[in-house]
This record gives sequence, structure tokens and C-alpha cells, in this order.
Amino acid sequence: MRVINVHTRELEQLDPRYEQFPIVSHKWGKTEDKVTFQDYSTPEAKDKKDSDNIYFVWIDTVCIDKSSSTELSEAINSMFQWYSDAQVCYAYLDNVHDRDLQEFAESKWFTRGWTLQELIAPWEVCFYDSSWNEFGSRLSLLEEIMEITRISRDTLVPQDSYHRYIPIADRLRRKSVAHRMSCAAGCFTTRVEDEAYCLLVIFQINMPLLYGEGRKAFIRLQEEIVKTTADHSILALGLRLKLNI
Repeated sequence: MRVINVHTRELEQLDPRYEQFPIVSHKWGKTEDKVTFQDYSTPEAKDKKDSDNIYFVWIDTVCIDKSSSTELSEAINSMFQWYSDAQVCYAYLDNVHDRDLQEFAESKWFTRGWTLQELIAPWEVCFYDSSWNEFGSRLSLLEEIMEITRISRDTLVPQDSYHRYIPIADRLRRKSVAHRMSCAAGCFTTRVEDEAYCLLVIFQINMPLLYGEGRKAFIRLQEEIVKTTADHSILALGLRLKLNI
């Protein structure tokens, strides 16, 4: 995987099996503030909000070359493992001011289809407001997050009652297909295909990404789920992500 070296500010390759790394999630205000792989090395990148006060991190928009369909497909199919290997996710919410928990509850960060894996996979998630003030973690804000997302406690908390670590993959395997699908209910994706692609890791399924196929992507996802499990509760549930147009 490609990461940012905070000492050199260069992009380097890292093996997540042997190196610890944090990841940064974000809810940006304007698309033009987002730093991409292509413009990260340009002087203008340092003026964009994604680069403010960030140390050594993995950031999806910077570390994935989304102009390469091959790299994008490989990254999306591997992303959940990267998040699971991360010791912490720093979630920067630019719409939250002065650690306002009401604004936290209303943040669009919780409605992004791609945010689900960022929320549940890392060991811990730390939340920061628009001034980069830390105002809580997934653990300290657990009750609020459960209320916002309707995700169960044992999915969000990576330890059992004996404080033994339970990998997210094992936690999800204990849940029905319908329950896992319901975790994403009410989330939005910009591209219609991403309503399916952002769920691949939740069901631990790999399949080719075919942007342009529209809602056929969700049908393919359902077909793959049925092939890999005897739990057909998804057929009765009928939950879908909403497309943000």
C-alpha cells in the first residue's frame, strides 16, 4: 500500500503486516479542497484542507491513484484489511465546531457510504472538530454513535467482556447478512455503483469494479453474497443505499 512519509512528505510503499500506521478520514466542505493523488506533489496541495496539521498517514484520496482502474479496483478490494490493520483512524469533521455534539450527530460523515468501514474496522477512531480539537473517540462517544448509526455495540467495540481483542472480520461473521446490510441503510454515495462497492468489504467479497454498470453493481453484489453464505435474509430485507445526486 502507498502511504505518506511525514518526514519527507513523499509517497512511499508500506507493508501493513509489519508497519503500524494511522489513517485519516474526513468530511470535506468543498470538492476543490480535496487533495488527490495527482495533485499531492504540487505546491497548491499544501493549501488544501486535507493537508492541514496532518502527520504521517494513509489518506484514500491521496494514496490511491483513482485514474487507474486496476489500482482503484485492487485498493477497494483491499481497503478493509488496511483499515483493520490501522491502529487508529483520525476523523476530521469540518462541520463540527467547538466540539458541538449536536453538530457531531448531524455530520454528513455518518451518511457517507465509504465511512462505514472507517468507523468499524480500526482499533480506535478519534474525532476532531473543524479546529482540530479532539472531542472524543469511538469508545467515549459509543452511546451517541449507536444512536446515530443504529450499529450494535458488539460491532463497534473490538473487545469482548474479558477485554480480548476480536477482529472486525470475526465480529461481522457473527452477524446476519440483513444486519450487516442494515448498518449501511441511509448512507449516500456519489456514484450509483458505489452503493454496492462500498459494501464489498463488509461482506468480505471480491468482485471486479465496472463503473458505468449502474445498479447492476448491487445485483452482482447480492448474487455474490448468496453464493458465499446460506443466510438469505438479504432477500427479504430489501435495504438499499441512497444515491446522492
